[in-house]
Order: sequence, then C-alpha cells, then structure tokens
Amino acid sequence: MKRRTRPLLLCGSAALLLALAPATPVHAAAQVVRLSGARVSVVDANRTVVVFEAAGEIRGMLTLMLNTGQEKLTGEWALVSRYVIDLNTGDAPRPAVEGEGEPEEAPAFVDRGTLQGDVVGGQLAFDAKGQLTGIQGLRTQVRNASQEFAGATGGGSLNADLAQGSGTFGLALEVK
Repeated sequence: MKRRTRPLLLCGSAALLLALAPATPVHAAAQVVRLSGARVSVVDANRTVVVFEAAGEIRGMLTLMLNTGQEKLTGEWALVSRYVIDLNTGDAPRPAVEGEGEPEEAPAFVDRGTLQGDVVGGQLAFDAKGQLTGIQGLRTQVRNASQEFAGATGGGSLNADLAQGSGTFGLALEVK
C-alpha cells in the first residue's frame, strides 16, 4: 500500500498546482510613448482637453480630458493606436503581379486598438495669463483596452511642456 500511496499523492499535488496556475500567462511591458503636436482646448473653467500625436512604442493619438476645477487633478484619457504606413518609402514593397506593369503602392492602415482609463493625479502649470503651459507627473490608470491591448492593466505617468508641444508618456502595462 505504501508504494501506491506516495505516487498518488505526488500526482494529486501536481494536478492541484496545475489547476491553481493562471490559465493565461501575464507579462509586464514598459511602453514609452513620445508626444508631440500638443493642442489645448479649454471647454469651460473646469474642463480642459489636450490632444497629442503619439509616436514610439505605441503610435496614434492621445487625448486627455482634464477636470481642472478641483483640488486633485482628475479626468479621463484615451490612447488610440491607429495610423497609416506609407508604402512608398520602400519599407514594405508590394510584389508585382504577373502581366501588370510596375506595382502601384498604396497606404497600409494599422489599427492596434485603444487604451483608456482615468487620470488620478498630477500637476498643471500655467503662465501669468492663465494659459496651460505644462503637465507634470500626470498619473493614469488603465480601465479599458481593446484589440492588441485587450486584457491590459496598469497605468502610467506623463510629463509635457505644452509651450514646446512635446512630452513623454511612460506606460507600465500587464498584458494577459
């Protein structure tokens, strides 16, 4: 009996460990997004929208909707990764089709998905005229993610000099 009990216990323990293991692996990914082309729109005394072009590890458009009339900076954000690749640059030529002349290049559309969530803190800088000139230590949390980013959780930090129209958005994402 002892010879049978020990292997059964080992097999049972291994099965229990497998059952408790996560079904899908989780990996962390740090993403650095370079921001440029800042456009600021003051909606009202308590709401400002800032839009950036995003480049780097995630390309597309970043929109910040900031609630500025409170003691703590809050709001929402969305990073939509949708862009066009110009095939005329020679990076990705289309093959010629037999019987036709030179292949005609067309743009390639890329849609990686969207990350969106909440603004949970940070500081805004204003000039003497009350114009927004900077964003420092803006903290974000991911609430929703789609397509390539589906299942992503985490957050990030954003710093931008709006007078220069540029900044950096560092995201720490965990993707299932």
